[in-house]
Amino acid sequence: MPTTVPNQKTITISKEPCDKDNYYAKINLNALQLALKALTPAQFKVWIYFAKNQNSHTFALSPQAAEEWGNARTTFNRTITTFIDEGYLIGKEGSNRYTFYEIPKEKGTFIPYHGKPKEEEKGRDFS
Repeated sequence: MPTTVPNQKTITISKEPCDKDNYYAKINLNALQLALKALTPAQFKVWIYFAKNQNSHTFALSPQAAEEWGNARTTFNRTITTFIDEGYLIGKEGSNRYTFYEIPKEKGTFIPYHGKPKEEEKGRDFS
């Protein structure tokens, strides 16, 4: 387990399974496509940084790392908050440990979750 400091979060990667319908090139292609559609470019950059790691890989993450990828710390912090809100990062209660999911999970259920509806989408049927 990596040593962390107060401004870091410990991240463990939980990869989507791969099979004949979901080929792997280190990243599940279905998860990649969903992230491309759902995330801003800055958010996608952080998503790729997480998703490129092997399943169960754990590392310490800090806002300083974001500057090395070309993201401002404020953008990075907003992205992490969004990932927690949307279910890409699920935390262990009372700790700085999070698990990253390539496809968001609804907190407490671990079923696919596609985020909160945007204000203008509430009440509309998109099926």
